[in-house]
Amino acid sequence: MGQPGYAPVSAGMQAALPHLDLLAPGASLAAIAAVLPELLEALR
Repeated sequence: MGQPGYAPVSAGMQAALPHLDLLAPGASLAAIAAVLPELLEALR
C-alpha cells in the first residue's frame, strides 16, 4: 500500500475494497501518523 503505483489488483483486495472505509498504509507509526486525520474521519 505504501509503495508508489500500488494498485489493489488481487482478487482478495478487490473483494475487500467495497467493505473498507479507508485503505491506507500502516506499516509504521510514521505512516499511521500521516493518515491520522483521514483515519479519525473514517471512524466517525
